[in-house]
This record gives sequence, C-alpha cells and structure tokens, in this order.
Amino acid sequence: MQEDKDLKRAMDEWERVSQDESVRLAYEARRKAVLDEQSAMKKAKKMEKKLLLKGLP
Repeated sequence: MQEDKDLKRAMDEWERVSQDESVRLAYEARRKAVLDEQSAMKKAKKMEKKLLLKGLP
C-alpha cells in the first residue's frame, strides 16, 4: 500500500534526522513555531466569534 510506503519513508527520514542533533533541534523549533501559530489562530478565531456574538466588529 502507498500509505505503508509513505509511513516507512517518514520513519526512515525521522531516524536519520534524529541522529543529527542540530537538525533535530531545528525540526523541534519549527514544530513549536507551527504549533504556536495554530494556537494563536485558534485563539483569534475564538475571540472574533465572541465579539461577533456581542455585536462588536
């Protein structure tokens, strides 16, 4: 199956990358930035919804 091949490729890449500390740290920093951005967007959407329900622009 294609999904199995994709998963195997991802696992192999992770194994290779995780051996290199500088690459792993860069990966972790990027992942944190992405998660922070997603969290900020979720918070902004929640605030927007709250303001719209109150009738504020």
